[in-house]
Amino acid sequence: SNTRILSLHLALQNIEHKPDESIAQFLQRTKTLHNELATVGCPISLEDFNLYIFKALKEDFKVMIPTLTARHDPLSFSKLHSLLVSHEFLNKSALTKLSLNSNGDTPSINYAERHPPLPHGPSSVPIGRG
Repeated sequence: SNTRILSLHLALQNIEHKPDESIAQFLQRTKTLHNELATVGCPISLEDFNLYIFKALKEDFKVMIPTLTARHDPLSFSKLHSLLVSHEFLNKSALTKLSLNSNGDTPSINYAERHPPLPHGPSSVPIGRG
């Protein structure tokens, strides 16, 4: 029915990548809407589907959008899924390393250089020819 089609279109247009949601979970929700639209006879082009995804991504994924959209051909869903999951994994790995290094438990080396003591007082400073 038209109401169902409109509802699915609106859901896809307003979809958001939730803060506590993995990229795989988010992409599964978008793919479900995409498939439901195709089932009711209203398929969405790959270009439009990718744009809905790009629009809804969390901020830490937005850095990838210029690279992903610069291609001559649109990314398949499986390729886009793979790239975004890899990005999420690499970001989490980097954040884990940063949090481990900033907790204060990281061993550190303190290095002090020793110099012979400097002479003090007027009698120890040579003046003139000695």
